[in-house]
Amino acid sequence: MGAGIVNRILSNVLRARVSRVDDSGDVQRVQIHEHGVPLDVDHLLPFGFACHPPKESRGIVASVGGSFEHLVALCLSLARHRPRDLAEGDATVYDAHGHRIDLDADGVAVNCDTTVDGAVDATGYKCGVGFTGVSGVVSIPTPGGTALLQFKGGILTQVAGTATLTPLVGG
Repeated sequence: MGAGIVNRILSNVLRARVSRVDDSGDVQRVQIHEHGVPLDVDHLLPFGFACHPPKESRGIVASVGGSFEHLVALCLSLARHRPRDLAEGDATVYDAHGHRIDLDADGVAVNCDTTVDGAVDATGYKCGVGFTGVSGVVSIPTPGGTALLQFKGGILTQVAGTATLTPLVGG
């Protein structure tokens, strides 16, 4: 690819800072500022994941087809909330409130603060008379083994098992 084409492509990609988010419509819209001018653009999110980026999040904005009438925001993030020092191959879903779901070599860990009303057991889960949450292990047979879901006070606390996952082919 020639230098002229590379320069044209790169000139259609901008760094942006979010000043406002409208999450009420079919497509999330974010307001960014380009050279002091506020622009409302679509924020494209991957299927199965939704977020409301905090103000001051930074990211990439691309102009589709080279037109500033077709700007889209990609990869918005706010550094002060980003988990750090993940091991190679690990992934984390996190929010601005300190809640996390960690996927690592040891399995899945859900890390969040919980607030409960009434009596709690030694580990902080609600218990006692009149409590409707289920506690225990649910075993789900699968073609490749068994999936185990552990609940404590109606909260899923652990996922484990011997299941072999087979990817779906087709649609």
